[in-house]
Amino acid sequence: MLRRCGWDIVRFPPPAPKQPVDPWLYLRRLDIRTVIDVGAFDGDTGRIYRKMWPDAVLHCFEPQAAPYAALKAWAAQEAPNVRTYDCALGDAPGTGTMRGLAKPTKTLKRTSL
Repeated sequence: MLRRCGWDIVRFPPPAPKQPVDPWLYLRRLDIRTVIDVGAFDGDTGRIYRKMWPDAVLHCFEPQAAPYAALKAWAAQEAPNVRTYDCALGDAPGTGTMRGLAKPTKTLKRTSL
C-alpha cells in the first residue's frame, strides 16, 4: 500500500557500535616532561606513562613495603627517568595509618609537597 502512495521502505544495516573513547588520546598529544604517580603500587600505571611519554621523568610515590620493592626494581631498569619515594603524600608532614589494605601495615610516613 505504501508503494502505491509513492513511499518506499528501505532496510538499512544497523549502525556500527560506538567505539570506546580512548581516555588517553588527548594526553598523548601533550609534550609532558614530568609525571607524578601518587600511590604508584608496583609501577603498573607507571609502565603506561613510560610508553606514552618516554622522555618524561616519572616520580613514583608508594608507602607500602612490598609494592614499593617491586616498584623500585622496575625503576632501576628505567633509570634515570623513573624515581621512587617510599612515602605517602598528604597536605602536611606527619604519620598515618593506611586502611582498606588486604593486610595490616605499619604506620607510614607522610610527606607534603
